[in-house]
Amino acid sequence: MKEIKVKLNSEEFIVTNMALITSTTPLIKQEEKDSLKTQLTYRFAKIIQESLDGKDLETAEFNFAIAPPGQFSSVYFGSPNFDTNQAKLSQYSHFLTGDISKQCNCQVLLRLQIKNISEYLLMQLQQLIIPSILFLLLLSACCIWLIRSINQQQKLAEVKNDFINNLTHELKTPVFSVSLASKMLEQHITDLPSDKPKEYLKLIRAENEKMKGHIDAVLELASLDSGKYVMEKSEVEMENFLEKITTAYQLDFKEKDAILETDFATKNTSVFVDKAHFKNVVKNILENAKKYNDKNKLHIQISTQSIDNHFIIKIKDNGKGISKENQKHIFEKFYRVREGDLHDVKGFGLGLSYVRQVIERHGGSISVESTLNVNTLFTIKIPIK
Repeated sequence: MKEIKVKLNSEEFIVTNMALITSTTPLIKQEEKDSLKTQLTYRFAKIIQESLDGKDLETAEFNFAIAPPGQFSSVYFGSPNFDTNQAKLSQYSHFLTGDISKQCNCQVLLRLQIKNISEYLLMQLQQLIIPSILFLLLLSACCIWLIRSINQQQKLAEVKNDFINNLTHELKTPVFSVSLASKMLEQHITDLPSDKPKEYLKLIRAENEKMKGHIDAVLELASLDSGKYVMEKSEVEMENFLEKITTAYQLDFKEKDAILETDFATKNTSVFVDKAHFKNVVKNILENAKKYNDKNKLHIQISTQSIDNHFIIKIKDNGKGISKENQKHIFEKFYRVREGDLHDVKGFGLGLSYVRQVIERHGGSISVESTLNVNTLFTIKIPIK
């Protein structure tokens, strides 16, 4: 359109006679005016065609009109096939400025209508359309692959949980049998003079309880992973709840010359928690403190705070500590801190993963701060509702 406007302004015949056509005052006779319109139409059509040559527009049909601005249905002159009712989407307008507007002292619009332009537009866009289609196909293939992968992972997770449930339930049967047999055996050896059978029996029962604990831990984690487990929350006075847990550990700690103390800065704080699972959370952290300790005297401190409507439990020990690198992974399932090529402490690496899942199910969070060979501090935050 800009190119056409420049060429029109360079045509002296057009510039001179546009004023005669657009003037509202009759300057010439009607017959002369009609003849002038025919000549101007021919000149305009020729210039427009020259400007469009070489632009791959052979398949498109063009019509034009010279019209006053703001009057869509009114034209001064133009192509015989110009449609004043055609939709604006196929019409392009441009003000004719320069010498033409100065000569006639008016504003006129050049309106250009295009039919069958879709082929031209497709040709202009073909360099983008083909890569776009290829990219869309690639993106669709990636989405399909991703959805299939997610479905496969979900199926594998379900199979894994089913396997764990079946395995642990099968293991529970012999564990129960061993427990029952050891109790019956204990009744029959109480009168024996030797203490050896009693020691063996004590060892059997201890190992049986350990196996039972491992099975329960795996079952609990599998139930949480399945997403079907519903927390049975109830209102609990946390200070009293924690005191009962620590009291149960006091005797064991005294036997091992360890110290377990509480320092509660809160009183009578009620929080909705699942008692069984939350008890396991605290027990898991305490058990880890006992296992990962190389000091002559283990010292564990449990303290509480209440900040920003959150109940905070801090469990601090003076054990081996955890390196910065390992701190990033200790809450991952099956992850265990290595010391060389051996695991001196036995376990499955499920305890802290279970702890994190339980706390997150309560809408809380857990973090760890540790310095190697100095101490470890676990901080649990649970919202008070």
